Amino acid sequence: MRILLVAPAYSNFPVGIGYISAALKNAGHQITCHTFANRRILLELLQEPFDMVATGGLSFQLPQFEEIAEIVKASSKAWLVIGGGVVTSEPELITKLLSADFSVLGEGEETIVELASALEQKRDTTQLQGIAFPRDGKIVINSARSPIELLDNLPRPDYESFGFSEYLDRQNPTFACWDLFDFPRVYPLLASRSCPYQCSFCYHPLGKKYRQRSISSILDEIRFAVRTFRINTFDIIDELFAQEESRILEFCRQFKEFTKSLNGPIYFTCSLRVSDARDHLLQALKDAGCFMVNYGFESYSAHVLKSMKKYISPEQIHTAIHKTFAMKMSIQANFIFGDPEETLETAQVTLDFWKAHKWAGILLFMIIVCPDSELYQLCLKKGLIKNKLQFIREDLFRPINMTSLSDEKFATLLARISEYTHRYATYAIPVTKTKNEIQVQCPHCGENLKYKNFPNNRIFFCKMLHCRDCRKRFFSVTGLYKMYIRSLASIIGPRTYRYLNVIKRMLKIVSPRAYYKIS
Repeated sequence: MRILLVAPAYSNFPVGIGYISAALKNAGHQITCHTFANRRILLELLQEPFDMVATGGLSFQLPQFEEIAEIVKASSKAWLVIGGGVVTSEPELITKLLSADFSVLGEGEETIVELASALEQKRDTTQLQGIAFPRDGKIVINSARSPIELLDNLPRPDYESFGFSEYLDRQNPTFACWDLFDFPRVYPLLASRSCPYQCSFCYHPLGKKYRQRSISSILDEIRFAVRTFRINTFDIIDELFAQEESRILEFCRQFKEFTKSLNGPIYFTCSLRVSDARDHLLQALKDAGCFMVNYGFESYSAHVLKSMKKYISPEQIHTAIHKTFAMKMSIQANFIFGDPEETLETAQVTLDFWKAHKWAGILLFMIIVCPDSELYQLCLKKGLIKNKLQFIREDLFRPINMTSLSDEKFATLLARISEYTHRYATYAIPVTKTKNEIQVQCPHCGENLKYKNFPNNRIFFCKMLHCRDCRKRFFSVTGLYKMYIRSLASIIGPRTYRYLNVIKRMLKIVSPRAYYKIS
């Protein structure tokens, strides 16, 4: 079968559709891969006689999927298949909206192969597990497919067909947190699927059962990536890297042994729970090449943490911060506000802790209500989301007042978070800068730093960086930007915040792309 796979335009590489491509190729199908950039190129591709066009991704990418589906339906007789979290979270709504012939729900590798085989051989598809499809004016949702237990049996993801080499060549030290190298080459690595915990704000598009690959399988992919793409950094993108300490220690041992045979250093990131921030474990990670640990902090209020079903304590957050930085490893973590049990007092507890530990580089955000999460169901029940489609398409990043706060006090909360973000962030103005290089002094430890391959606007820019010595986060800015942001912080209030939201909504009408970029 001739199949066109269309990935949405991305900033973070689309790992999921790389696995789908590999599974279909392994099954013997003829695959063409395309990353959606504009209508013209997709229209040209659809002049070829494809049997199936498949696309998929996450809910925030829905406007792209609407455009892709409209082009496919108007220009091709191919079956249109949608997959990923966007449709898994709301199968009936999204299948109908996109006029999909089939939707693949949950993990897609086995389902898409079975579906393609059935269509090619003209067999009945109505009993396939893990799909949804239109029938007699309604959307039929078949029984769910069991999670894939043996992840080692999955083929290595097909990144290269979606322009992975070009993606690597575009990376620079201001991209995400990959500033150890002037020319980072970062490989997204999936070592496990889902998460054993069920936080109220989370949604797991790959199912609720936590499964792990073997260490040998992970190392095989790492060796392949270094050999094929000259990778120097591995971003282990799991929701949780491991439940067992023994697994982490064994990975560290094998990764360290592998890097001994290389000419240069190789580093990695991973995600841990704060309860796992123990000295010997962090030391093993550091010795193996881990330079950043992703933690789920979310709040410093014990009351809010309980409401979120985090099952961690503020004391554990405090310990994780200090122990991780003692090893000179960075932290990627957020505090998110707006849980149903949030008050101005609980938020202030978190903000006070954040301000006292601003050197840790924790980021501040409002909760994003992910479709099909526990909070999403709560918002539907309370009538806070009145139109599912409008919410997913337009308002996914709009703060929702799920709390008992009045609208006025909720606006005060939003303004306070914005004020802290801008007023107390750590800024550093470069000592010298050229078109592609800056020299800057770390505002935390005083180390003189040089970053090459550094894209900057000479008059107005703000780039997130980490010190290459102490590993603490700061923002490299021009003097004009610092003056602007300090002025904004001094005047912002609930009323100003409302005005800014009005301006953003006007921008959404005039330039949707710009709106989603700043949202």
